Amino acid sequence: MGTLLKGLRRHDAYAYELRDQVKELLGAAALAGEHVVAGQAGDVALWEERFAASRSLPPYPMHSRVGRRYWIARSCPRCHAEQGKVCVLVEATDTGEKRKYPHDERVQLILDGRGYNAPCESPAGPHRSRV
Repeated sequence: MGTLLKGLRRHDAYAYELRDQVKELLGAAALAGEHVVAGQAGDVALWEERFAASRSLPPYPMHSRVGRRYWIARSCPRCHAEQGKVCVLVEATDTGEKRKYPHDERVQLILDGRGYNAPCESPAGPHRSRV
C-alpha cells in the first residue's frame, strides 16, 4: 500500500488516468483493515473522498474534450494559475511543479462556456473526439 500511496502523491487531484491506481489502493486498504498506519489512513481517506466525488465526472479524461491550446484560455479555480499559465500541483505539495494536464475544474469552465455538445468552431467541422 505504501508504494501505491507514493505513486499517487505526485498527483494533487483525482483524474481519470488514476482510476485503476486509486481502486487498487482502496482495495489494499480494505484488506489491511486496522493495520493501516495513521498517516496512511489519512491519505487513503483523502483518495477515497476524491474517488467518490469522481463518480459525477464523465468516464473519460476531461482534457480530451478541449484542444490543448484552449487549456490555458481561462484562469484555474483550483490552483489559481492565471490565464496563459499552466496548472500546478497544489495539494500536499509546495513545489509549484507543473501538471501534465489542467485541473478538471479549469476544463469544465471551458466546456460550460462552449457548451458540452456544441459543435466545434473548427472550419473543418467537429473534431473526432467530440463526435
